[in-house]
Amino acid sequence: MPAGNLGDASRARPVIIEALRGSSWMAALLLVASLVGVGTTLVIPDLTSSAVGALSDGRQGPVLALGIALTIGVVASATGVWTSAAVVARSAAAARRMLLDRLVSLESPHPRQFGNGDLVGRVISDAQTAGAMVPSVISACCGLVTAAGGMTGLALLDLRLAAAYTVTVPLATYLSNRNLRSVRVLFQQYRRAQSEISTRIVEALHGAATIRAAGTLDREVTRVLEPLPDLRRTGTAFWSTQARLVWQTAVLTGTLEVTVLAVAGVSVSTGRLTVADMVAAAGYVALAATLFRRTDVIGVMAAGTAAARRIADVIGQESTPLRSMAGAPLPAGCGPITLHQVTVLGEAGPRLDGITVEIAPGRLTVVVGRAGAGKSTFASVVGGLISPHSGEVRLAGVLVGSIRPGHLNRFAAYAFEQPRLLGGTVADAIAYGIPDGGSRAQVERAARAAAAHEFICELPLGYDTPLGSAPLSGGQTQRIGIARAIAQDARLVIVDDAMAGLDSLTEEQVLRSITEPSVERTALVITHRESVAARADTVIWLDGGRVRGIGRHGTLINQDDYRRLFARSS
Repeated sequence: MPAGNLGDASRARPVIIEALRGSSWMAALLLVASLVGVGTTLVIPDLTSSAVGALSDGRQGPVLALGIALTIGVVASATGVWTSAAVVARSAAAARRMLLDRLVSLESPHPRQFGNGDLVGRVISDAQTAGAMVPSVISACCGLVTAAGGMTGLALLDLRLAAAYTVTVPLATYLSNRNLRSVRVLFQQYRRAQSEISTRIVEALHGAATIRAAGTLDREVTRVLEPLPDLRRTGTAFWSTQARLVWQTAVLTGTLEVTVLAVAGVSVSTGRLTVADMVAAAGYVALAATLFRRTDVIGVMAAGTAAARRIADVIGQESTPLRSMAGAPLPAGCGPITLHQVTVLGEAGPRLDGITVEIAPGRLTVVVGRAGAGKSTFASVVGGLISPHSGEVRLAGVLVGSIRPGHLNRFAAYAFEQPRLLGGTVADAIAYGIPDGGSRAQVERAARAAAAHEFICELPLGYDTPLGSAPLSGGQTQRIGIARAIAQDARLVIVDDAMAGLDSLTEEQVLRSITEPSVERTALVITHRESVAARADTVIWLDGGRVRGIGRHGTLINQDDYRRLFARSS
């Protein structure tokens, strides 16, 4: 087994703790029901022994007590089954929330080494498997208590019975640990093969038109199914390991029970134990063997640990730091935005390197630069989507990272180059960022400001057209994204190259809308277009993550390198 897998349990612990936290009160109810079940299970052998003796004496009390214990045990078992299902559901939901919170908080859509299909598998399947860990851990703990109770019962009857049981414990422990490690490793390999196939399927679906045009369907099918032999081999090995554990446990448990009962039979023949004691011994050895019988729990715990580790692998990814969750209120008024010695690190070096700049309130500020100059990172820092590794970003003197997330979201609204439209209809997509969902009047007003109202009205159902059936071009999608940002009525609107697909007339209309003098709003626009830069009150020119120049377009255009920015984009 690779050494790296030895740390699975510790790496998985935060995910398991979060899953437990998400189902805390249900898990507590499950624990209580399980302990009640354990308690009744432990007293049933003694009550059964007493009931057997009472039958010959005609006493009803022990028989009645046995009946009550059995009834309580049935109720506790039924409660445990119902609660266990609820705990799995709540724990899986908590694990999914933990993973999704991390994914949507990353600057990029997801960590690059994980494919889309892989991430979907981790969110759906691995979270469910990890969620099953909570009831499994409770079951395992109750199994230990039950086994300890059975062992104690054997010892109280005859120490030789307990000794016969103890002999098998080291072998059982060794077999369980070995199979636990094997199941964990094989489960990870199986899920990796599944994820690889899922990722390739998603890639093929995204490139379906290219595949049809190139006539490479057979080749693509072969590529997608290439990991299938590994999936089959690992799956077969996984279930073979499970089967081996089952038969080994069955042999060990049967040998244990026969050995203990044989010792008890000898004790009965010598007068050390009575027949009733032997009946109790049979019950206690069955309880003591619970420790070895729970192969299902062992498999679930192994798979759950591996699944939690796969979730932890994503959650633990290095990324640009996220803004603080502290609770400072949003300052009154628009106020200037100041960046002081702001540095943001990337994989290949600083994306922003010691930037110091002030963005005036109520003005149009445009950011220009070559591809990779740090423009989008700059926009993410200004709006508080990410926090710098060093330096400060302040809004009217207040640290942006300390403002309550809900307040900060109302302060800054984003329009992206490739917006993802969310919601059931076109109207829902525009109203998506409005806290209360907004009114139709707000939606239409924002659409008109983004020059989107006319083409929306031409859709089959207008604003009520489902997004999935809305035939939108790239430029139309961008305009809906801009409308979504305008609809939020934020103090700062950040347009991150979201006008690249617009014609000059539409661009002019959008710029007038976001810089409307009657609205107290700061506009920050990332662009490659000279026409946009020419309208700006201030142009920030970035180059290699640093500020190359600040000023009016008419002044900066006198520099050759600045002119070349627009020569390339024209």
